[in-house]
Amino acid sequence: MRLNEGELKQVYRQGTARAAARTECLTADEIARIATAETNEGERVRTSNHLMACSDCAEEYRLISPLKSWAASMAAGETQAVARTSQSDPIAPRLETIHDARVSWRRRFFAAPGRVSFAYAAAACLLVVSLALVMWSLSVRSQNRKMAERLDEEIAKQDQQMAASNEALEQTRRQLEEANRRAEPQDSSERLKQYESEIAELRRDVDELSRPQLNTPIIDLEPQGATRGESTANVKLIELPASANLFTLVLNVSGQPKASSYAAEITDQSRRVIWRGQGLRKSAYNTFTLSLSRRLLPAGRYHLTIYTLGAQKEQVEDYAVHIQYK
Repeated sequence: MRLNEGELKQVYRQGTARAAARTECLTADEIARIATAETNEGERVRTSNHLMACSDCAEEYRLISPLKSWAASMAAGETQAVARTSQSDPIAPRLETIHDARVSWRRRFFAAPGRVSFAYAAAACLLVVSLALVMWSLSVRSQNRKMAERLDEEIAKQDQQMAASNEALEQTRRQLEEANRRAEPQDSSERLKQYESEIAELRRDVDELSRPQLNTPIIDLEPQGATRGESTANVKLIELPASANLFTLVLNVSGQPKASSYAAEITDQSRRVIWRGQGLRKSAYNTFTLSLSRRLLPAGRYHLTIYTLGAQKEQVEDYAVHIQYK
């Protein structure tokens, strides 16, 4: 049985197919060198034997072979273009010379000793730092100038405000002086009238007290032990004539105090001190005598307290009275 061409190709491919690992196949670099005829005799023999036994590598070689002629044609075209450019442009060789000179200068610069390169770098750094300092100084000076302008404006505003405040104060002072000048005569006359009234009243009191007092009431008080808030039964009612300006209280003492000198204190119903005096002496009858005026004690409720004078202040007696004038 004879096989046709297609069947033969199929059998060849199946018999020469590479293994999955591809450890013995040619590399892309080796196939490229074969296509460009850059291999030696030994490599050509080895690669030829492999291409005959491996259909996959042979297929890759078949695909890359046409690129050889295309690369050759492109290289030839580029060479011809360069030649035409050199012939048509006489300046091109000079440009190439200048380019080579620049390249050589760069190479010489970068190939210079490290000391020279460091000096250039240090000089460049100093220049950059100097420029930065100059810019910073100019910026600071500009900011200071703006700040000084703002401060001047604020000071001017404050001066204006102070001037306005001083003017307002001066105007207020003038108004007060004018008001005082207007009110002074009236106030002076009113105060004068008040003083005259008080002086006249004091004179009447002095005259009244200077005259002999007839039928001066004498009230005998027993100690009640009355304190603030006690019932009305413990308060001694004292009824005095309406014409009486003075009256005398005889204060009896329950015990026998031994102090040589005593003090008396009179408070109102709210325990506010109305009068306080020292030098009170006990009589031979174990009593104290106290003369009071109607001006000092008008109608109302009062407390009279007797204390001893000495290192310690001790209460001797306390009297609660209710004074009425009829």
